[in-house]
Amino acid sequence: MPKRLAELLENAAKCFREVRSPFDTSELLDQNVSLDEVYDLSLSLAEAVEFYLNHKKQAGEEAAIQVVKEELGEEAARVFGLEMKFNRNLRAITQKTKGGIA
Repeated sequence: MPKRLAELLENAAKCFREVRSPFDTSELLDQNVSLDEVYDLSLSLAEAVEFYLNHKKQAGEEAAIQVVKEELGEEAARVFGLEMKFNRNLRAITQKTKGGIA
């Protein structure tokens, strides 16, 4: 990660902790942020949020599989895990086709 982007991400985290927007005009001017840097910062923040959400979702799925394993056994947990993966893939395909991408 470029040093400048790391600095902007650190500042964004500080802004969010202080309930401020890192994209506020005064903040962008104070940090001397270029339009390209705004774009990079936005994408990096989106990736961080998506990573966090996927991690939380994955942890939840793993916990659910463990419960099924404990209650119904190894084979049921394997089938349950495959079903969750199938449903995840089906949702992704459905979302893509809704946007006109087939």
